[in-house]
Amino acid sequence: MKRLIFSLAISLTAMLVAAEVVPTKFWVWVAGVAHEYGISSGEELVYSGGTLSVGEDIYSLSEVDSITFRSYGEEEAEEADTVFVTYNGSEAEVSALPSCVEVEIDGADVSLTNSDTSRELCFVLSGSSGCGSFVYNGSYKTTILLDGLTLTGSSAEAINIKDGKRIALVLADGTENTLEDAGEDGGQKAALYTKGHLEISGGGSLSLKGNVKHALSSKEYLLVKKTAGSITVTSAANDGIHAGQYVQVNGGTITVSGVGGDGIQAEMEEDGSEDDGKIIIKGGTLDISVFSDDCAALKSDSTLHIMGGDITLRTTGSADKGLKSKQSVSIEGGTLSVTQSGSYLVEDGEASYTTAIKADADVSITGGEINVSNSADAGKGISADGDVTISEDDASLTLSVSCTGIGELLDESKTSGGGTLEGSYKV
Repeated sequence: MKRLIFSLAISLTAMLVAAEVVPTKFWVWVAGVAHEYGISSGEELVYSGGTLSVGEDIYSLSEVDSITFRSYGEEEAEEADTVFVTYNGSEAEVSALPSCVEVEIDGADVSLTNSDTSRELCFVLSGSSGCGSFVYNGSYKTTILLDGLTLTGSSAEAINIKDGKRIALVLADGTENTLEDAGEDGGQKAALYTKGHLEISGGGSLSLKGNVKHALSSKEYLLVKKTAGSITVTSAANDGIHAGQYVQVNGGTITVSGVGGDGIQAEMEEDGSEDDGKIIIKGGTLDISVFSDDCAALKSDSTLHIMGGDITLRTTGSADKGLKSKQSVSIEGGTLSVTQSGSYLVEDGEASYTTAIKADADVSITGGEINVSNSADAGKGISADGDVTISEDDASLTLSVSCTGIGELLDESKTSGGGTLEGSYKV
């Protein structure tokens, strides 16, 4: 890929002909967004007075990142590293395609296979289709840039990345992107699914809807970087966000609602690594609402570690959890607000209670601002099968727990009709 900023009037056609290439298009990148142009005889890019003109379009030079042009001679095709996929209703177009990538297009269904394992390619997805898809196969780290994409899956996922390496998902600054999977079960795991490690960045927005299973799912880890914009799950049949390894949030704004399962879940594989199953929150803003019974806003199959961020959790189902960890919960910073209502569940004589913070091992609180308001019947603030440690040494720590629901614990011996709740739960 060649990127040039022109400081004087240049005849692009003459320059490229001199280079003995045969281009058809070029792109002006402004604030991370690509503006596409066709090349015609005598077309010029003109710099004058701090602006760059291309035909009738005028850009401030201070906002122009680069200019990219593509040539399709045999040698130049080998050098291309950015591929453009544009959706337009029932059709899709793929351009700037290097020879290492094979493409299949069926209406608005695009399938790409990359055979190159020595360099990273970038795929820029834009446009709109209510019945399409993007499927990518590869064996090397890859960047997917969403540049104003609205895509609903025709038969399964809207985007399915079948590449087990690092996948960088970039939300182009200033763009709105929307993904939804097909309404019928076609074996899809999510509206957006990646086989490899998913790292999200870019200042744009992404809205997701999972009709069959999750909204966003990564088979391996999921990292939301400091530079990420907003990620919104409007609904999901199961989890809003699901990772097969760990979830780490360093920044961005994550909003999850309308889910039939957990808000965010990190799953532990049987043969997983040390970090599998963990949820680590270092920054960002999270707002998660859960309504289904026996679910959690944040669920970790390993440890759950909050170091920063602004976190708001709401649950309304019976036996729901705000934070749930199969191992320990550690809170040392940030702001955590948990609001709960609902009741308890009884299965095989065992009761499960609505709880703000639940750990199968220890709970350690050494910092941060924590506010819990639980009005569920027999609702609990903090529950641990191990030790609960609350530091009194850190002046920055504030902890407020209010459980106002009726009852303390279920006592099945008191009635033949399933038990009663009496008293008030003690924090």
